[in-house]
Amino acid sequence: MANLVINGQPQSPYVRTARMGCIEAGAEHDLRPLTEGSIADIFAALRTDSYRKKHPFARMPSLEDGDDVVFETSAICRYVSEKYGGGCLVPADSREAIRMEQWISAINCYVIPDTGKKFIGPFVFQDEPDLEAIERDKPALRAHYEIIDRALDGRTVLAGDSVSIADALERIARDPAAARAMGLRGRERVLADFDLETNARHLAARIGSGLTRGAEQQIAAASLRDS
Repeated sequence: MANLVINGQPQSPYVRTARMGCIEAGAEHDLRPLTEGSIADIFAALRTDSYRKKHPFARMPSLEDGDDVVFETSAICRYVSEKYGGGCLVPADSREAIRMEQWISAINCYVIPDTGKKFIGPFVFQDEPDLEAIERDKPALRAHYEIIDRALDGRTVLAGDSVSIADALERIARDPAAARAMGLRGRERVLADFDLETNARHLAARIGSGLTRGAEQQIAAASLRDS
C-alpha cells in the first residue's frame, strides 16, 4: 500500500488530474473513493465532519500523506512535485512558472466549467439532451480550445520545457470526443444506479417521514441541484 492516498471519485476530472500529477512525479498512490453509493451518497460523504477535516469546502480531491493533508488539485500537484518529483511539475524559470499559473487559472475558471456544464453535463444528467443548445454552445467552446491551440503554437507544453500542472489540467479537458464518451458512460451509470426515484426512496427511508412519491422526487432533485 502506498503512503499517499487521494480521496475522491475516479470519474472526477480534478481527481484524475491529481493522479496524473502523482504519476508524473513518480509518487505511488492509492485512490480512496468516498463511497460506492449514489450521487446523493457522494455529496453526503463530502459534507461529513470527518471529510471536512480533509477539505473544509467539501470538494474533491484531497490528499493524505502520513500526517500531511492537502486539498485542491493544483496544491496537491505542487506538493507531490516538490516532495517526490524534484519540482518536475513547475517550470524552473520564473516567467514560465507565471505562464503556468495563468493557464491553471484560465483552465479552471473558463475551460473546464464551460465544457462540463455545456457539453458533458447534458449527456450525463438529462434524459434528452438539448442538442440544439449544445450546437449553439459549440462556437464558445471551440473558441476556448483555439486559444489554447494558439498558446501551444511552436511548443509542446503550455509552460516551460516539460509537462507542468497546467498541462495535466488541459489534457483532461482537451478531447471533446473523449469527454462526450466519458459523459455517455457516466450517464449509463446514472440511469442504472442513481435515478431520482431510487435516491428519493433512499432519502425518505433515512429521515423516516412517510413522504409522498411527488415529495420524494422533489427532495431527490433538490439534492442534485444544490450540490
